[in-house]
Order: sequence, then C-alpha cells, then structure tokens
Amino acid sequence: MKKTCVAVWLLLSASGLWAQSSSVLDEIIENKSISWSQGAYLALVGSGQLAESASPQQGFEQLSQLGWIPFFTGPDSHINLSDYSYLLARIWSVKGGYLYTALPSPRYAFREFKFQGYLPGGSDPGADVSGAEAIRMLGKVMDANPALGAK
Repeated sequence: MKKTCVAVWLLLSASGLWAQSSSVLDEIIENKSISWSQGAYLALVGSGQLAESASPQQGFEQLSQLGWIPFFTGPDSHINLSDYSYLLARIWSVKGGYLYTALPSPRYAFREFKFQGYLPGGSDPGADVSGAEAIRMLGKVMDANPALGAK
C-alpha cells in the first residue's frame, strides 16, 4: 500500500515540472473531498493521458469533451466513490463482472471495485472521496491493470 502511494507520487512528480505537479498533488492529498476536476486530473495523469503540467481544470475539460462528466456537474463539485470508481474503470478499461459489463454505470463500477478489493467492504457509494483515498484507489487500479490505461 505504502509502496503504491509512493509509486503514484513519483509518477505524478517525475518531470522537470516538479513544483507544478507537486503543488497540485499536495492540494489533492490535503482535501477531505476532492472535486471532479481533481479526480479527472489524477486518473488521466496516472494513465498517461494528461501531462503532469496540466491543470485539474484541463483534465475536467478533457473528460467533458468525451461526454464522461454528468451534465449538471461542475469542475468544483465533489466526486463520490461510485462516480470516481466509474471514472477509473472507464479510463483504465477495468474488466468487470456480468452486471458491470452489461450495465456499465457508477453503481456497478462501485460494486466491482469493492469486489476486486479496490475499496473497503463497508464503503458508502455516495460518500465523498478524500485525496488520500483517491490516490490509494488509483494505485490499486494501476497495480492490478498496469497495461490497461484507456485507449
């Protein structure tokens, strides 16, 4: 677990733009509930689809253009566990069970993430995601699916 968090931190801060990505990551880690833009930033940078020097707003805009952000959601809206699970599942092309495969949605992505051990068993799908929790989840997805970043 600690090794995964360190690996994610190194991945996000490996470039010459250390101060930019480090300050963004510090801000995310300190949050008790991250925003959609911060969740998009983590997931996209982790999968290599967004430059570390980009802003969380740019990550949000990229996912908005793909149609992956709910219609009435703003970049500063808090993201909950089921939506963040779905975001990671889509970006990382996580394979799921029958229900997730047949009906891909935040509900079934959350259930799949609990089943695969990316989330603790007693997690609430509607709970806000803390920065530390978001990085832990991303690390677990990256460990389990190293070559499956989105296409």
